[in-house]
Amino acid sequence: MADKEFQKLEDENQKKGVLGNPRKNLLFGCCQGNALLSSFMEDTSACIIGIFVVILTLYIGLFVSMITIGALAKDKCQIEPMIPIYLIVVGVTGIALVLVIFLIFLNPILCYCLAVLILLFLICWFVAGNVWVFKTYTHRDQCDKKAYYLAFWSIILSYINMILKPASKLRY
Repeated sequence: MADKEFQKLEDENQKKGVLGNPRKNLLFGCCQGNALLSSFMEDTSACIIGIFVVILTLYIGLFVSMITIGALAKDKCQIEPMIPIYLIVVGVTGIALVLVIFLIFLNPILCYCLAVLILLFLICWFVAGNVWVFKTYTHRDQCDKKAYYLAFWSIILSYINMILKPASKLRY
């Protein structure tokens, strides 16, 4: 069905003198008359998609490392056994959130609801993680160093991110 519609679009475009892929013309239809602007839009969107993929890959790497380090240090944190569990849960819910974001095109309403629920859970879990990590700061040597410092610095970087996000929207 969709191929017939695209074939029809391609035929109409050939009659009008517009050449090219009808799928691209649907995406960048506003730029059909200006080849330079059309090329710029295609290059810009490819760049944005590339940056998005790189950032998503870094987040997934962080979440997988949280799961791995948390699982390896599960019994190695006597002072606060919840720190490795905190890492595992943040890693799993982070990956779940990334998957929900990818699936948002299939069923937007369901995915938005799931994303909101995951984010609410992560906020509560973040507060609990703050208590567990900062409560044991003076006795951090009684916990696996990799697990403790990964949890500590992920929390610190989350605070930095919270400060920088609104500050980037300020206009002077």
